[in-house]
Amino acid sequence: MQMNIKAFAEKLYQRYTEQTGNKTFDGRECPGWGDLPIGVQQAWIATADEATLVLTPDQHQTPHHEVLPPPRTPRPVGPNGE
Repeated sequence: MQMNIKAFAEKLYQRYTEQTGNKTFDGRECPGWGDLPIGVQQAWIATADEATLVLTPDQHQTPHHEVLPPPRTPRPVGPNGE
């Protein structure tokens, strides 16, 4: 059975927010999936993709990560988060 990687990523993110009390690492409220920056969504999708490869290696002929966009270089963040 082929898993929808984006839906799986959203489920993982939902579980993350439940486990953290809907708080980010610095105490802010977690945004909903649709409000996450595209780069953060892509990171969750890549993570979900890797999880499917680890959990079901015999079901994959071509790794999903070959079709994911390349990772983005994060922009520098100043001391005040700017």
